[in-house]
Amino acid sequence: MASAPPSISQSSVSGHVTPLWINRTSLGTAYSPVNSILATPCAVIEEPLTPDLCLELGWTEPAGREEGVLSKASKVFITQDLCQQRYICFLVRQHHQIRCLKFSESNDRSQLIFGSITSIPAFDVEPLTDMMIVLDGAGSLILYTGLVKISRILVPGLHQLLSTSITNVSGIPRPSTPLDSHVLTATPSSANFVHTDDDQVMLLSPVGGDLSQEMESSLLSDDLSFTSPAVGSTVKSLRDPLGERFTLVCSGGRMLQTSVPALTTCPTVRMCLDALKRNLPRESAMQLLTKWYTTNNAPGNNEAETEWMRFSSCLLRLMGYQVNSLGLYNQELDVTASPTLSAKKQKPSEGDEDWEFLLGSAYHREAGALLPEAFSSAKVTNQEPEVTQQEVEASLDVSAPLFQHIPTVAFVLHLVYEETKLHRLSQDLASSIASLACQLAKDIGWADYVEYYCRLHPSLLHILRQEHSQLKQEQRIQLQEPSCFSPVPPSFNQWLYKTTRGEPQDPFPCMETVCKKTHQLLAVYSLYFDKIPSSLQFVNSLFRRLSIAASGLYTENMNHLVGFVNRTTKLSCPQRAVLYMSEIGWGSSDISALPVSLGLPLYDAISRVRENPPSGWPESAYALLVRKDLSRQSDWIRKGRGPLKEISTPKADSNSKSPAIDGMEGLDHDLLELRFSEDLRVTEVKKLLQSARPTVITLTQKPEVSDHEFLEQQEMRLLLVSQRTMALPVARGMFTMHTCRSSITEPMPIPKLNLAGRVPPRNTTITFQHIDVPENISAWPSFHNGVAAGLQLSPNDSKIDSAWISYNLSQSKNLTNEFGGFLMALGLTGHLTKLYRMVLHKYLCASHEMTSIGLALGLAAAKRGTMDVSVTKILSLHISALLPPTSTELAVPHSVQVAAIIGIGLLYQGSAHRHMVEILLKDIGRPPGPEMENCVDRESYSLAAGLALGMVLLKHGSDAVGLADLELANNLCLYMVGGHQRPAPLNTTDTAKSPCYQIQEGDQVNIDVTSPGATLALGLMFLQTGNKSVAQWLAVPGTPYLLEFVKPDFLLLRTLSKGLVMWDEIRPTEEWVTSNVPPIVQKYALKNLSEQVEAELEIDAQTMSQSSCCILAGACMAMGLRFAGTANNEAFQCLFSFAEKFVELGSQPVAELAGKATIEKCLNTIGISLAMVMAGTGNLKVLRLARALRSRSSEDVTYGNHVAVSSMIGLLFLGGGRCSLSNSPEAIAALICSFYPVYPNTTKDNRYHLQALRHMYVLASEPRLILPRDVDSGEMCYVPIEVVFKEATRNQTQAVKMLDHCIIPQLNQIKELRIMGPRYMPITLRTETDTRLIKEILRLGGILFVKQRAGHLSYAEDPKGYKGLLAQSFTHDATGGHLTDPKLIPAFTSDPRVLNFSKMFCEIKSPAGKQVVHEQLFSALMFECVIQEKINILPVLLELHYALERFCCDFSPIDLWQIKLALTFVSRSSASPFLTDREGRSQLVSVEACQLLQSEVERVINQWIRERKDLVLAYLLQGRYPDNTDDYKRLVCFLAYYDLPSPEKLCDLQLTDKPSMARLLSAARTLQVPSVVVRTLAITLKQEV
Repeated sequence: MASAPPSISQSSVSGHVTPLWINRTSLGTAYSPVNSILATPCAVIEEPLTPDLCLELGWTEPAGREEGVLSKASKVFITQDLCQQRYICFLVRQHHQIRCLKFSESNDRSQLIFGSITSIPAFDVEPLTDMMIVLDGAGSLILYTGLVKISRILVPGLHQLLSTSITNVSGIPRPSTPLDSHVLTATPSSANFVHTDDDQVMLLSPVGGDLSQEMESSLLSDDLSFTSPAVGSTVKSLRDPLGERFTLVCSGGRMLQTSVPALTTCPTVRMCLDALKRNLPRESAMQLLTKWYTTNNAPGNNEAETEWMRFSSCLLRLMGYQVNSLGLYNQELDVTASPTLSAKKQKPSEGDEDWEFLLGSAYHREAGALLPEAFSSAKVTNQEPEVTQQEVEASLDVSAPLFQHIPTVAFVLHLVYEETKLHRLSQDLASSIASLACQLAKDIGWADYVEYYCRLHPSLLHILRQEHSQLKQEQRIQLQEPSCFSPVPPSFNQWLYKTTRGEPQDPFPCMETVCKKTHQLLAVYSLYFDKIPSSLQFVNSLFRRLSIAASGLYTENMNHLVGFVNRTTKLSCPQRAVLYMSEIGWGSSDISALPVSLGLPLYDAISRVRENPPSGWPESAYALLVRKDLSRQSDWIRKGRGPLKEISTPKADSNSKSPAIDGMEGLDHDLLELRFSEDLRVTEVKKLLQSARPTVITLTQKPEVSDHEFLEQQEMRLLLVSQRTMALPVARGMFTMHTCRSSITEPMPIPKLNLAGRVPPRNTTITFQHIDVPENISAWPSFHNGVAAGLQLSPNDSKIDSAWISYNLSQSKNLTNEFGGFLMALGLTGHLTKLYRMVLHKYLCASHEMTSIGLALGLAAAKRGTMDVSVTKILSLHISALLPPTSTELAVPHSVQVAAIIGIGLLYQGSAHRHMVEILLKDIGRPPGPEMENCVDRESYSLAAGLALGMVLLKHGSDAVGLADLELANNLCLYMVGGHQRPAPLNTTDTAKSPCYQIQEGDQVNIDVTSPGATLALGLMFLQTGNKSVAQWLAVPGTPYLLEFVKPDFLLLRTLSKGLVMWDEIRPTEEWVTSNVPPIVQKYALKNLSEQVEAELEIDAQTMSQSSCCILAGACMAMGLRFAGTANNEAFQCLFSFAEKFVELGSQPVAELAGKATIEKCLNTIGISLAMVMAGTGNLKVLRLARALRSRSSEDVTYGNHVAVSSMIGLLFLGGGRCSLSNSPEAIAALICSFYPVYPNTTKDNRYHLQALRHMYVLASEPRLILPRDVDSGEMCYVPIEVVFKEATRNQTQAVKMLDHCIIPQLNQIKELRIMGPRYMPITLRTETDTRLIKEILRLGGILFVKQRAGHLSYAEDPKGYKGLLAQSFTHDATGGHLTDPKLIPAFTSDPRVLNFSKMFCEIKSPAGKQVVHEQLFSALMFECVIQEKINILPVLLELHYALERFCCDFSPIDLWQIKLALTFVSRSSASPFLTDREGRSQLVSVEACQLLQSEVERVINQWIRERKDLVLAYLLQGRYPDNTDDYKRLVCFLAYYDLPSPEKLCDLQLTDKPSMARLLSAARTLQVPSVVVRTLAITLKQEV
């Protein structure tokens, strides 16, 4: 009994709803449009939509001409028919016509080819999927596909729905009442109307009683009239087409949405239709498709029939067969030529099919002996159906549409059959196709094809034995054999079998657009077995094109395959196969859907590539390899979000005050704890760098000191300590750099710069109330505090925009120093470019000094090296030399001018821009102006101009194009050593300015102002050039007389610049450092000489001592820059020894010769150099040194000293332990700007160096932390990492192994980066090919996902590896797998799927019996797969064992082929030269298992041979098959296993009925029959003789 269809609501415009019983699978099904829209999944629409066809305006009709030929169209659309022929259709409502214009693309797709115009009578029309629904003038609905009329359709119950008594529909019959509506008529057509020969009507079932009576009464009429008022005048128009759905606009304005069914719902039928329509002529294909559509959707179809059975019947009729007389379908179908008669013949099922199926099953045959006699006697016999006289006399109708194309249909069905066999779950459908294809092949006379089908499906033996055929011999000459026909049946199994054995193969017939999986597997196996000699020969040697249909898609796919071959020439064969599977979209589910023998080579390819796959593959490729770590890595990079957390203002509790913000909330504490787990250095650093809480003041009151004086002493002590507190934001910015992301709903929290003190034990708070404090003492510290807060933001933060930046302005909306620093930090991280120009203009117009500095430096840093015009204009407003001569002079603060000039250097970095070079060169020696203009802090401006000039000419040396006439080196040397000023060019803008009235410099260069900038400009200009002439200029004077003309501070800069020029000669040794000191200085430096000795030798001991200290400091800084971020141990030891010497020197009396200030400055320089080398490492020795220096708080320790010492701490933990420094040319320039070795004395000191430049180190920092993370647990873990250096570096090919989470060297020094050790799956990253990938990994937090091997514990759980020894013994020796308890499996894997499988199937629950054998088998296979990390192969192994079990019970040829292909591949894979790169890994299927499979198969076959050797001899000697289907099944298994040919080919061996023994042995050797079989046959033959 058919179940009642669901109740579907009908909706109308008026909102009235009436329930109806509607069959959803019938034509014209009505349903609610609202529910339809809600149930439809949203499609992904690409914007903009690509047009299908573009129309150009050719002419315009005059207005008012609505009649005649020139009437305008009311609807225009593009449609295509079922054969993909495209039409552009115009609905001309005035003439009630649809004018259809056929068009197609040319072969090269360069133009469109248009056909003639055909008219179809219609009142309205809407396009559907490959069809269109037409409303004619009588109100009937007609279905068309292109120009071909399919049928008329009726919507059931429409007249009742729209009647007055709509709430109660009484005319609806019971569900599932069959009613035929397939009516043949002879409707005449007009001359321009194209239609089918039969005008058919399709009616919904069930329908109303009145409609059914009308249909029954008109079965014999010539036409069907739709003139009833309830139907004919109901539908007024059509609208809203969507797929197969459309809306009917009925009388009264009501709307009803309905749909037409799809062409087919069976994938196999769809595949056959697609294949046939691409290989049959278009007219024949259209007849097939329309006939099938009306047949499949005709009401009254037998519900017991499957869609494939209806398709087979329809196809056979179209080829002229008399289906009711065909023995093939007598047992399956009960159909006649008329659907009406078939409906009348339909009878209720007797209910015996399930019982007969059970009696015929393999289980019944096994247990038949145990059943009672009454049951065992009811057995199904495999007897052939009797041939009736009607079947003998039946003949094909030669006038059938597809009669001449029977061979084409048969060959196409064969290819579809081969495609269907490639799906593991489609074997039943393949058997159905085989029965149809075998019948056609038998009728045509293709004996090899019939033999092929029968060997795979022994149940088709009755077709092989057929003696009568409806296709007579004289009719065969009328058949058209396809041009692509192959006498040998194309078999994918045979192709793979011979390919595995290395035998040559003919091109395989290809229908790529239909048999897609066949095409893909051919390509994959050819790539894997290295059958592609070159890309040019690929297509011709592998594929044989079957049809010219869809040539564009075919060419596109072939070009993709050829292109893939060309670009993967360096990959191995397995790597090619795996990557190609990934590119065509295959995953693990696609491989598991293949039969076991076809999936085994693909799993083998995956196994070979899985251990060490190439990097840079897509995520899908790594997922196919079951490399979860690499797949997750690709997904991590694709999403582009690092592990940083959002930073927000902490919420205060209701009972407490708001929590203090220390600016370090965004730190990754788990990472820091993992990196530095041995001690509490991170906690100490956080305590040293916090500035949000009051400082503890411990001072003991002496008896003679009054309370008021003691308060003053406390505040003086607080003032000294506050110098250190105000220096902390610079270091905190380094520590917290790039450690968090912004919260879009909250501003960035800026910690308070707390200058108060706390006096224990009462914790009394003290401030500056009794002493005088310099004005604006915290102005610049506040700026640094804002920079430190802004530097926390990651450069990858995509949430930052202009609105959020403005949102961070204080609530008073007044610009503050903190906000100016925050803007600079946003520029250093690259976010300031998102600020709108109007907001930028608003900030600049406010004339706030700190904000202007932050914007100038931030914009230039964000646009570094781009020469951006808009930023250049902004910077030019603050530099008088870049303004036009007639421009109004602006009152720009000096510090803003310095920031702007540095900004020019950043913006034009490395460009050698001539105009900027001229301006910057002149500004180095800019003279003071009148009325003290340019007279204050001239040193910082000159230094900034020199640094900017060095950036613009970075590494250009004397080779800069177009600058030779400027004599840059000579001019810079003049500014460095002094001399007469050169006359200024006439085109300068300062010629009209008056000289300064208070500062008289004469015509000499003031080297006290110009020398630092010129010296560094020379060093940067000739950086890494090795120019010895310039190095000689920068050398320290070698005589006491010349040393008197150079300040010791300048000697430090000269030594530094000389090291920059002679970059490659820097060595991390004390000898190299001391070699920069002249011998005369080494001899007398830091030695107490009497005045008499000094007079006699003409030596100033103080000059010698200061010069020695400064030269050593300059050399140490050059070494620090050379090895910045490398953690070079030799450089570290060298610099640390000099730091200790200077610390020790500061406490000795001889230090007075050099001066405390000089020693402090040199110690700061060496300390910073040491921190640059060890940046990001958190070195404990350097931290202890910095903490000792920080503890000083005397008056001799200035604010600048605290800045340098705190910067040492910040560099050690740069970026929260994730970052380090680079020593690239651009980074060197930034580091010199940031760590210029002259530090401010007070917080307001900007005389020699602008304090804002102390943050330029950000431009030299880069993420270099590799952070392994276990892909399963998501936890960070310890993994051994091996870094292999390049040969060109100093380290040669030295490999460094590290276990900790480490800062890797710079990428330009690395050759390979490897994940090592036996506990984790290996990963290799090569900088030659994977530089971009490594940079992305580092940019996103350095997260490197790793996969732990089976049987191993992490290094945190098992540092020495002792706990996993037992599990490792199994992984190295799997021979004891069958004796292993399944409870040990959790020791090797934590995969819940594996554990559940082991629990359900591997634990022995039954005391005895066959179930125990299965559980032992499951346990052994599971254990083998788990310990060898091939769990994806477990279904393959299980399927092989069950295939063997089924073969032993039922002798299934298909199962035998699966075993045979698997055995062939395993036996040949180890011997193939291109499959020997397994690197010691075990095979997927062990040799022992293959031998057991083979021996069991041969045992079963040989046992049958011994029992029925007469059948074997009858076949070999006479070519005669057994009469019994069961014996035939066993015989074909024997033939398939030993590759014995068909009976026709056995005739070539000339075996007589009683051949001699020698002749039989010779024939057996020719056929490669095993010796066991030969001996058995010989004994039998001897007995017969």
